[in-house]
Amino acid sequence: MSLDPFYLAHVADSLEDLWSDFEDDILKDLAKRIKHSDGSLSSTARFKYTKLQELGASEKYIQSQIAKYLKRTDKEINQIFNDAITSSLANDDEIFREAYEKGIIAKSGYDIHDYSNLISKGVFDTYHEIKNFTKSFYASASNTFSNALDMAYLQVSSGVMNDAEACKYAIENLAKNGITTATSKTGRLEHADVIVARAVRTGVNITSGKVMWGVLDDLECDLVETSSHMGARPSHALWQGQVFSRSGKSKKYPDFRKSTGYGTGEGLCGWNCRHSFYPYFEGLSSVSARRYSMQENERIYNLTQKQRYNERMIRKWKREEVVLDAGVLDNSLASRKVKGWKRINEDLIKSNSDVLKHDYFRESILKATVFKNKKSVIQSIKDEFIKNGTPGIGKIILDDGLNLKTHKHEVSIANLILEKFGGNILVQKEKNKPGEYSADYLWNMKLWELKGLSGKNNVEKNIQKAIKQVSLNPGGLIFDIFNDEITGDIVKNLIKKRLSKKETNLIIILLRNSEIIDIFKKI
Repeated sequence: MSLDPFYLAHVADSLEDLWSDFEDDILKDLAKRIKHSDGSLSSTARFKYTKLQELGASEKYIQSQIAKYLKRTDKEINQIFNDAITSSLANDDEIFREAYEKGIIAKSGYDIHDYSNLISKGVFDTYHEIKNFTKSFYASASNTFSNALDMAYLQVSSGVMNDAEACKYAIENLAKNGITTATSKTGRLEHADVIVARAVRTGVNITSGKVMWGVLDDLECDLVETSSHMGARPSHALWQGQVFSRSGKSKKYPDFRKSTGYGTGEGLCGWNCRHSFYPYFEGLSSVSARRYSMQENERIYNLTQKQRYNERMIRKWKREEVVLDAGVLDNSLASRKVKGWKRINEDLIKSNSDVLKHDYFRESILKATVFKNKKSVIQSIKDEFIKNGTPGIGKIILDDGLNLKTHKHEVSIANLILEKFGGNILVQKEKNKPGEYSADYLWNMKLWELKGLSGKNNVEKNIQKAIKQVSLNPGGLIFDIFNDEITGDIVKNLIKKRLSKKETNLIIILLRNSEIIDIFKKI
C-alpha cells in the first residue's frame, strides 16, 4: 500500500518539535526584555528609550531565529519528502510487478526521475508556505511585544500599578497567550508548531498523491484503494478502505474524485489528512484496508480528540512554566497544572487502553541547555568591536532631571560613543537612595559606567566601584585616564584581578584624555 496513516500522523514530528522550541525561544527572550524594562516605566524619557532599544533588539533577535530555524527546516523538508515518496512507491513495486507478469498492465515499472519535478515543486511549495508564515509570525511577535510595553507604561503612568506589578502582569499575559498567527482564510489564530506541522503533513501527502497519480497514469491503472485508520474524521470515514475508479467510468466502483474529494483541501490528501491511495487490480488485489463501523469510528474519533485536547493543555502549561521562569516569576501554579493535566490524560488512556496510548512528543516542551565556563584571560577586542559598530547611527537620550552642569564629561563621552560605535544611549542621573548604585549609561539596554582616573592611588577603588554600579545588567566599563603615570597595563592588571568569573562578559573601553586606547574583555 501507499503511505501508512501512522507514518503520516508522525511525519512532521521533528519539525513540530523544532518550531515549538522556536516559539518558546522567542517568548523567553521577550519575557526577559519586559523584565529589564522594570524601573523605566515611571519616566517618559526612560520608557521611550527602553521601547526604542528593546523593540529594535527583539526584532533583530526574532529575525535571526527565523533565519536559523528556516535553514534547519529546509534541510529537514527535503529529507522528509524524499524518504516519504520513495517508501510510498516502494510499497507498491511488488503489486506492479505481479500485474505486469499477469498481463494486466503493459509496463513493469516506472522511472522515479520522471517525477523529480513534482517532488521538487512539493518541497518548494511547502518550504515557501512556512517561509511566508514566518513573515506573519514576525509581525505578530513584534506587535505582541510592543503592545505589552505600551500597556505596562499606561498602567504605571495612570497609577493603576507600579513598575514591578506592570511588568509581572505583562509577562504573565505573554506566558498565557504565547504568540499566535492567522494563516488561513478563516482567520483562526494558531501557534507556530501547529502551522508548520500541518504544512508539512499536507505537503507530503499532496505530493505523494500527485506522484502516485502520475505513476498510475503511466501504467494505465484506473482502480485505486483508499487507506483507513481508526478515529478518522467523520467525513473521511465514509470513503476510507474502499475501491474507486479514477476515471469514473467503472460501473462497479464509484468515482474517485467525487467520492473522496481528492484535489480539494477538505478531501483525500488535503489539509492534515492521513489517508492515501494505492493501485488495485481486480483478480490480483484484495481489499487490504480494514473497514470500521461508523459507531466504532465515532467513539475512537471522540477519544482521540479528548487526548489531543489534554496534550494541548499540558503543552500550554509547560510553556507558561518556562516563560514565567525566564521572566523570574513564580511558576509553581503552572507546574501544578502540568501535573494535573498529565494525571487527567493518564486516566483517559488507562480507561481506553484498547485505543489510546501516550504521545510523549505532543506533551514535550523545550529543555534548557547548560554551558560550561572556559578559563578566563584578558584579550583585546578593539578591531572586532569597532567592526561590529554602527558609527553615528542611534540616539542620545538624557534622563529626566539630569544636571547638565555636573555631567558634562558623561555627555561628552556619550557623544564619542555614538560617533565611534553607534547605538541608543540613555545618560542616567544618580540615584539618591542610600546603598543603591546607578551606572552612567544604559547603552543598547546594558549598563555602562564611566570613571575618570586621575589619582594613581584611587585606580583600584574606582574599578571596584564601577563593577558594582553595572552589576544588575552588566554591559561594560569605560575608563578615561588623565594621569600619565597610570598606564594601560596597570589598569588591565587591576581589572583582571578584580573581575570574578561571573563578570567575564564585561567589556572594557580604555581612553586617555577621551581618546580610545584599547577595548578588551576578560574571557
